Amino acid sequence: MPVPCYESSLLEAQKTYLDKYNAILENEPSETNPSLKYNKFRDYGINMVAKITRDRNTLYSQLSIFSQKQFTGKIEIGVATGQKWCFYLSMGRLVWATASLHPTRRWQRHLAKHCPEINPHEVTLRLTDRSECFEYHILAVLARRGVKFGDRTIAPEKILAVIEGIVTEVLFDLLQTLETVDRTIPNVNISNDKRFSITATAGVRPSDDGILPSTWMLDVEKVINKTQEIWQIWNQAGLGNYSPNLAPVLKQPERLKEQISADTYKNLAALINGQRTLRSLALLMKQDVLKVTRSLLPYINQGLIDLIPVPDASYPNPVQISISSTKKKKHQINNQPTTSLSALKIACIDDSPQMCLAMEEILTVAGYQFIEIQDSVQALLTLVEHKPDLVFLDLIMPIANGYEICSQIRRIAIFQNIPIIILTSKDGVIDRVRAKLAGATDFISKPIEPEKILAAVRKYCGVTSNNH
Repeated sequence: MPVPCYESSLLEAQKTYLDKYNAILENEPSETNPSLKYNKFRDYGINMVAKITRDRNTLYSQLSIFSQKQFTGKIEIGVATGQKWCFYLSMGRLVWATASLHPTRRWQRHLAKHCPEINPHEVTLRLTDRSECFEYHILAVLARRGVKFGDRTIAPEKILAVIEGIVTEVLFDLLQTLETVDRTIPNVNISNDKRFSITATAGVRPSDDGILPSTWMLDVEKVINKTQEIWQIWNQAGLGNYSPNLAPVLKQPERLKEQISADTYKNLAALINGQRTLRSLALLMKQDVLKVTRSLLPYINQGLIDLIPVPDASYPNPVQISISSTKKKKHQINNQPTTSLSALKIACIDDSPQMCLAMEEILTVAGYQFIEIQDSVQALLTLVEHKPDLVFLDLIMPIANGYEICSQIRRIAIFQNIPIIILTSKDGVIDRVRAKLAGATDFISKPIEPEKILAAVRKYCGVTSNNH
């Protein structure tokens, strides 16, 4: 049975805070000095901040107590905003953590960062698999295989890095939510809701097939201290109000064009599409999320770029699919593709690193192999070496343009029938006709949209899945 362990009502305290504010400003008409009124309110505010900090520290103290008492089971933390976080301990050590917001995005992102050898779409669950956390269950399966995925060997340190990265990110999101929950006061019933609550259930594990050995587990206090340091840096950078789970979107593109160079705007338009979170954008750009967010902050403050919530990524339903034991083995069940995604090679010829990064994310997340070609001079040699199934080709490039490269590709016998799709911001009738004459199969306008890219792959490569 769940055992309620702790509750803290910050919202009620903040109601008192607001009442005190009104009393100072309205009920003391004799006080005519505004600075004295402010000082009274400030002093009361300092005391309130101290109380909030104690509440947060109480949460960490509770987690530490579970660790010290060598608790084994699930600790569920609920917040007044409706979000939930779950932490799984074994003999006091942290096994896994997850949250109700973006579990699949988080899983795919850390897998791509630490274990690029693993394609999430190549790892599926058996019909009989049941687990609290599918992400942890898959890691446990891989570890029991000797950390092998098909014919690829994965260092145990990489699996551990995935676990630590996800746990730290989950703790960061919890900390940020606790720090900023007071901003949700207008949307929360103050009299009934609590700031957070902790419920512990003994014996619950993230996977019914068992957990990894203690060497794959984390020290609770060390992870908490690390997360607090990350949050402090984030907050001091002026980003405390901005969740890295939000996705940037161009709000006023014309005004933005006036402030930055044409090349910079082109790169931003390719990367910022309202679907990639700040964390996903940082991974795509191979930069720290703090650096990426700070670079966007001036435009966010001016209202040129907005941050919006996005839904979690979809993940295959384990009831509908079977596990792939090797890299190339696939079971065709229900609406699975008739062509194996992992067997398809998609090339992109574009001199822009940002465009290649954007294409790589779209295609690899969908399960395709990606071939990046930024040097137009080497394009033909690279294509002959890798023999892709489809080519995306930029129209405007130095040395050789897309028309010329397209014609050269068509002169090679093995590529006479390969789909070649032109990518360009020039979307005129003349450009389309010229591209067709050069041998192009289709034409997609920039900035690119993931749906259009994947639709083109499905159309010309015989993939009949509704999911990709």
